Amino acid sequence: MVGGYVDWDETLEQCSLRELKEEAQIVADHAIFFKIYDSLNRDKDGRQNIDHAFIVRVSSADFTIEKSEVSEARWFSLDDLPKNIAFDHRLMIEDYKETV
Repeated sequence: MVGGYVDWDETLEQCSLRELKEEAQIVADHAIFFKIYDSLNRDKDGRQNIDHAFIVRVSSADFTIEKSEVSEARWFSLDDLPKNIAFDHRLMIEDYKETV
């Protein structure tokens, strides 16, 4: 899962596609809105962040992380996830699995 902040001159969908390209060098042509995550305790830094989750289909499993933005990234089967997943992203994945 990639993420970031919305620029003033872009839509949420454009932001999701830009962040995917910036952080993993993955280019996609569209994203489908999935769900909003707005728990008051999402961010452990004392800020209130709202996540607008999108689903993006990629045509290749190849990616290259931007090391200044991402510490680690790997593909996982939805049925074999690691124990530690950043932030509330496990909840997002579980919601996706229940929905799709």
